[in-house]
Amino acid sequence: MKFSRYAVSLVLAGGVLVAGAVAFPYFPRGTDLYVHILWPWQVMRCLATGSLPVWLPDLNAEFGSPGIGLYSPLSPTICGGLGLILGTGGRGVRAALVLAALAMVVVAPGRSRGGRLATAGLVVFSPAMLTEFFGRFPVAQLLAAPLAWVLIEHAVARRWRWDRDGLLLGLLWLMHAPTTVMVGLISGAASLAGPSVENHPSEGGRRRRPILDLGLAVLVAAGLTMWHWWPLLAAAPDFPLGSALTGGEHHPLRNLIGVSGPHLFEINTAMGWAAIGFLTALLSSGAWRTRRGLLAVAAIALASLPSAPLWRVIAPLAWLQFPWRWMGPAALLAATAVVEQVRHRGRVPLVVSITAFLIPVVAVPAVQFVADPALGVNTEPVTAGERVAETFGGNPLLVDVREHRPLWWEDLGPTMALLGSRRAVVAPAGGTAQVVDWRPLRRRLEVESPRPGALVLRLLADRHWQAAVNRQPTTIGRWGAAVAVDVPGGRSEVEVRWRRDPRASAGVVVSAILLVGMLISSRRHRFMLRAAEPRL
Repeated sequence: MKFSRYAVSLVLAGGVLVAGAVAFPYFPRGTDLYVHILWPWQVMRCLATGSLPVWLPDLNAEFGSPGIGLYSPLSPTICGGLGLILGTGGRGVRAALVLAALAMVVVAPGRSRGGRLATAGLVVFSPAMLTEFFGRFPVAQLLAAPLAWVLIEHAVARRWRWDRDGLLLGLLWLMHAPTTVMVGLISGAASLAGPSVENHPSEGGRRRRPILDLGLAVLVAAGLTMWHWWPLLAAAPDFPLGSALTGGEHHPLRNLIGVSGPHLFEINTAMGWAAIGFLTALLSSGAWRTRRGLLAVAAIALASLPSAPLWRVIAPLAWLQFPWRWMGPAALLAATAVVEQVRHRGRVPLVVSITAFLIPVVAVPAVQFVADPALGVNTEPVTAGERVAETFGGNPLLVDVREHRPLWWEDLGPTMALLGSRRAVVAPAGGTAQVVDWRPLRRRLEVESPRPGALVLRLLADRHWQAAVNRQPTTIGRWGAAVAVDVPGGRSEVEVRWRRDPRASAGVVVSAILLVGMLISSRRHRFMLRAAEPRL
């Protein structure tokens, strides 16, 4: 196998950058840093015990949390897996971000290597990306950018394929759901522009509308991710997802660029300057007339105050939470459009456009770094809480985000007071409980009680827990915010296990069947293409 010098150089540069990121024990002090440090660490803790990270056991004062089960799970899982290899969750996060930046170089569109490098550099160091990185540190959104770029380019160039891009759209969905919504809307707008030609060896080529392929791709993505979103929808009534994500200070109308009194003033201001820079670059280069340029202008408009009526009436937009998220796709589209347009117009337009594109970097929020709390597999929750509180002021009880707290969250305080630092307590008084096994998805105890009563476990109540007393299934109750199991008098063995949602199992079957069908279809398509090739 032959490797070009460029590929070897890219791999070597990537190795150096990853090593540097691993060795650099600091993070930007972004508003989202807290959860994007805790989740990979919890994934590490789960994987180290051979458990799937469907329940994060050490959060919420060790009562646990559904965590990434109510979130796009791929980003924390990638970061946690890398952290397991590199020693700490923080190292995993930094390595993943460097790899994502390198992936931007690989997937950047362009007709020459220099053009692709220039485009990737413009995006990575654009004021929009740097504002997100230093202002919020939304790890999942940043990791999703390369995949989003590929899908956007396929849609803009009308190379959309229902099978390939359905798979990529499903991966993006699992990486970061809000980015998926934006990519879907951009792809829909690009697809409505007109038909594309797809060659079919048996028909000599036929015209079909890209919007049809987009619709099929969305269905494929939904089928491939059914194992995740179907259980999530079933669990949603137990959690304040809507009010937490789109209510109060997170309401999108409070975060449009240009609104008075935004939730995060510095980020809103910086994104406003970034929008002005992008528009200036598009105008000075003439790129605003291109399909990418027009889509970039539309994305900037959706992030800004004039689009407020749309945010009121178009339901999917509200779930993006922060309208300035649109500045990410705008950076991808604008950078590509500007570089492509000025390629034929000389050096002066190139310098003017790139300067206009990048100069709003001066408005990026002031860079503040905090130390990596160095959370590893063997870091106990109390120690982790102390480090998180010391390094960047996070909650020492490792409380998960609001949308992941069940409706009975207000009862957790009295439950904590009852249990103190203990794993379990037996009621009525006079009984004892000894922990035999305490894993993320399985808790086993030996209980001795003088009379029947309830065993309260240090475990946040959730519909997925099931219990057995003396190996006989029994009903689980709730005491306050915790799991409670009725036990008889005398000595008993109590086991509480995480029960896989049957919807998840059905989703896995559907996803597997769909994936096999796609592989067969793809193989058949390649066979037909080879059969149609002229023989010499």
